[in-house]
Amino acid sequence: MQAASRIAASTIVVAGVLVASAAPAAAINPGGGRHRVHTEQGRNHSAHHSAKSGEDNMSPQLKQEFYRLRMCESSDNYRDNTGNGYYGAYQFALTTWHNLGMSGRPDQAAPAVQDHAAYTLYKRSGWGPWPACSQREHLR
Repeated sequence: MQAASRIAASTIVVAGVLVASAAPAAAINPGGGRHRVHTEQGRNHSAHHSAKSGEDNMSPQLKQEFYRLRMCESSDNYRDNTGNGYYGAYQFALTTWHNLGMSGRPDQAAPAVQDHAAYTLYKRSGWGPWPACSQREHLR
């Protein structure tokens, strides 16, 4: 059995705000998904989020791009929890999930809630929170 090499964590800080921090868990699959970042965004303190389908007004092209992102990150598995500290279809870090105003863990949330959270993060930060998969899938 070959030992996986560890990838050193790196952090990006812009204007005193932690924007991204690559986790050592990225060594799991250096060629594809499982490259995760923590994003520190402003908190949305609303207790409940409406995540009805269509409410996010995504174009068909953007829906397809999110599907490709999910396939890269988790093989479209909304229940994904591999023990690497990232959860759900979009492989949210708990800090990112909670900073989006969500409670619990992403892998325990309904798919529509995870989709809504990912779309909210996308509207705030673009594809930046998913650097490896957005590059691999040519998302702009």
